[in-house]
Amino acid sequence: MKNETSLNHQTPPIANVLLAAGWIPVTKKLPENFQSVLCHTHVGNMVVQSYSLHTEQDYKWFKERFTHWMELPLPPACSYQKGGILNTNNNRKDER
Repeated sequence: MKNETSLNHQTPPIANVLLAAGWIPVTKKLPENFQSVLCHTHVGNMVVQSYSLHTEQDYKWFKERFTHWMELPLPPACSYQKGGILNTNNNRKDER
């Protein structure tokens, strides 16, 4: 009996993992102009990159360097400040 998934069985195994985790292939869709995204390179590295399309060269450059991309996650619910941590209610918590 075949194990059927929504992923293409002819896709290389690493690509199946990337697709399942929410990665978008650059061959299917590119980020919005001026959007910062997390990118996966051809050699397996990840990098945050701002996508800006000014010329056809920019489009080619992005597709040549990256295999997949995904939106950046939301920042943590708290922000850091010298001398302590501010919570989401902007009340100061002392450092421990």
